[in-house]
Amino acid sequence: MVIGTPLQQVVSGQAGVFTQFHKKRKAMTVGQYRDLANSKKYRTPPHVNFEDLERKYWKNRYFGSPVYGADVSGSLFDENTQHWNVGHLGSLLDLLKHNAAL
Repeated sequence: MVIGTPLQQVVSGQAGVFTQFHKKRKAMTVGQYRDLANSKKYRTPPHVNFEDLERKYWKNRYFGSPVYGADVSGSLFDENTQHWNVGHLGSLLDLLKHNAAL
């Protein structure tokens, strides 16, 4: 599977006023994206707990530019997988139909 247009989220600004834009990167395979995510620059930093991890995220957010594999059709999950499957996210309307037995 190929991620056609990975997006790099770039932040700039100062004195509490920031802007962000998405920079298009060249296409990459899911395997290349996995390697990028596991690289020293992008992998989850050592942390004591989730509060520590969140603090590190916001402290370094201005200096790092995350890369997103957005707008990829298809799924890495089997059709029967219900959790973590973006093909089965559902919507508020789905919940209303289910609860109202429509």
